[in-house]
Amino acid sequence: MGSGHPDGILRWNVSVAKPEPLLGGCLTGHRRMSSTRNRIDAILLWVAQGFGVGRIPVAPGTFGSVLGILWSLLLCWSGSLILYSIFTFAGLGLCVWISHHSERIMGEKDPGSVVIDEIAAVPLCFLPTLCIDALRGEPFPTAEGLLKEWHGAWIVLAFLLFRAFDIYKPGPIAKLQNLPRGWGITADDVAAAGLAGVLLSLSRLN
Repeated sequence: MGSGHPDGILRWNVSVAKPEPLLGGCLTGHRRMSSTRNRIDAILLWVAQGFGVGRIPVAPGTFGSVLGILWSLLLCWSGSLILYSIFTFAGLGLCVWISHHSERIMGEKDPGSVVIDEIAAVPLCFLPTLCIDALRGEPFPTAEGLLKEWHGAWIVLAFLLFRAFDIYKPGPIAKLQNLPRGWGITADDVAAAGLAGVLLSLSRLN
């Protein structure tokens, strides 16, 4: 057979005698994965909190709704009711996903600092009226047009109605908060915005 140890046995002995490099590599990889996950969670929470607006200690939902107005005006720059609708509902879908993860990260149901639901829902306040105007053949309004003349008052009214319905949650709106996995955070704001939108659209039916 020959004297000495075969190469395979030597390699086995070395690997058994010195397992630290392999173990250290696993631990390093785990730390990297954990660090990456923490960074992703921090970004998700930052977005969920309205890019930091939700951390304002007083009335974070109101400030989040102001961002929702700005988001609505930005959508008007698309110049198209179809694009406005697509981005509105895409934003709501993203809101459900981010809201679910915000609950996981913070370890609580419907955290008060999460305001992405207000931001995503506010464009729904204007959608019924925009649809009525489109059916009448009126041009899609620009952001500047919404801020001029009576449209400015219309925006303020939409804001006030939405905040009132979102805060007091009349009828079944309050029960929507019990929905799981981010749906509860989003659904009550969608209902509040929809109700505000219906009331606003009544002013166009004359």
